[in-house]
Amino acid sequence: MNERLARQGRHLSLSPAAIRWLQQDYDARFGARDLARDFRAHVLPALARTMLSEVDSAHLYADLHDNTLVIRPDNYVK
Repeated sequence: MNERLARQGRHLSLSPAAIRWLQQDYDARFGARDLARDFRAHVLPALARTMLSEVDSAHLYADLHDNTLVIRPDNYVK
């Protein structure tokens, strides 16, 4: 994902809380498939919403807000 974002001059980082949230359903028997599915189901839609809102930041940060993954410019002040 970061390779595709890099072509647009952007970078995405995930908070430790966001990483733990994505890992919560991980099952080692299935390898990375669960993580990839959760990434596609949660990170990509949040990233698309952020990109469509015309955020002008090169650095994006994924974090949890009310148990929902949100992506904001990394300079966002809560």
